[in-house]
Amino acid sequence: MLTAPDASLEKEAIRIIKKMPRWSPGEMGGQPVRTWVDKVLRFRPQRASSY
Repeated sequence: MLTAPDASLEKEAIRIIKKMPRWSPGEMGGQPVRTWVDKVLRFRPQRASSY
């Protein structure tokens, strides 16, 4: 489940995950099995540059 405090952060998280390499399906004993992956993405605000 994807939750984000702001729509722009949600959009960026989706963009990052789509850029990941293709994942290999789960296998057990040579047979495909259902798997679950949790991926935590943390965003930190950037400091404003001083002029």
